[in-house]
Amino acid sequence: MNAEQERVIRSWLEARDPGNAPDRLRAAAAEVPVKTHRPAYPAFDSLMSRLFGPWATTRPLLVILVVLALTVAVIAAGLLLRSQHPFPPRGLIAFASPDGMDVRIASADGSVNRPVTSTPLVLEHAPRWSPDGQTLLFVRHAIADGGCTGDGSIALYDIATQRERTSVSGPRAIVAAEWSASGGEIAFLRQRPDCSSLELGVVDVATGVVSIAPIIHPVPPSPVTRTYNPWLLRWTGGVPSAVDFVGAELASPDGRYVVTLGEPTRAAEPHVTVLDRDTDTSVQLGRGAEPVWSPDGSALAFVQQIDGSLEYGIQYRDRLVIATRGTWQIHSLADVIDPAVEGSNPEPILPVSWTQDGRAIYWLDTRGGHVVDVASGQTTDLPKEVEGCSDLQWQPLPEPT
Repeated sequence: MNAEQERVIRSWLEARDPGNAPDRLRAAAAEVPVKTHRPAYPAFDSLMSRLFGPWATTRPLLVILVVLALTVAVIAAGLLLRSQHPFPPRGLIAFASPDGMDVRIASADGSVNRPVTSTPLVLEHAPRWSPDGQTLLFVRHAIADGGCTGDGSIALYDIATQRERTSVSGPRAIVAAEWSASGGEIAFLRQRPDCSSLELGVVDVATGVVSIAPIIHPVPPSPVTRTYNPWLLRWTGGVPSAVDFVGAELASPDGRYVVTLGEPTRAAEPHVTVLDRDTDTSVQLGRGAEPVWSPDGSALAFVQQIDGSLEYGIQYRDRLVIATRGTWQIHSLADVIDPAVEGSNPEPILPVSWTQDGRAIYWLDTRGGHVVDVASGQTTDLPKEVEGCSDLQWQPLPEPT
């Protein structure tokens, strides 16, 4: 009984004769304030009584309904979040087969696994997704005279129609290709006729018009057949550039921070150093290799080298880590198993990449391909087909709506 109900019954008792038992009724009414809990919010209880009838009766039911509604909302929000950002990430993985003879696509869960194309007696490599994830480019090279000469081309494969067209073609090998941020242009590196150096070209995707830049660096031996591409081809401010990966500098997306890239081998014992261009100060992050910025530049991922070897010196156990921009605190994500470096022909540490949304990192090591969720640290292996491949790239997809 609330205060309003008590007032009504007292008024009724005072105004009317209850008949033969006035003493018992009056005694019961007098005991009401003692036996009934006075509400903390009498005005609220009065409003609820007018809306729902006897509030003391309906209160437990409404509380149960509210709790159930909140529980359903939490579960639905969790399912929605999981469907929007599943792990492993959605999208296809494009990669060159270990023998370099074709380009394939596969899903992380293994439900899709098929060749994009397979042309006899040619090398097909360097698959790269367009920014919208709808077109896959790759480089094709018909080998002749030791690998320098021969027909080289850039093929564009439409995922929806599964049709291919040629964007650039000529009688020289193409080493690498990369989309511009808009997807309207493709930069590529091509052998010059004398095979002594490379030239940097750009093709307009819509018109097919090609422009060529001046000669750049000398060419290392057999650049097309190397399992590790030593060239870093990138677009900065809408302008393409190409440098030898060894000793190159890797700028953050906004250009403020620069990472010095050391020799990508264990023998050189490189250190990852980040320079702040605004303050002209640097931070030493320790021994490591394969540094790569997250798409938004908020973190730097790299392979942290650890002393000690596994399996009688045949392999090394390293760590995939990320350093948070600004504080540069290092967070360990997963183990990376790399080949040991011996003699004069050291094997490189294998590539590390971010998915376009920045939520996951994927890499290759001696055990195959792997992907890790940055937020949770959950890790899973990629399909067996990517083991030993020379390159792989995750398809960018738009955010779910």
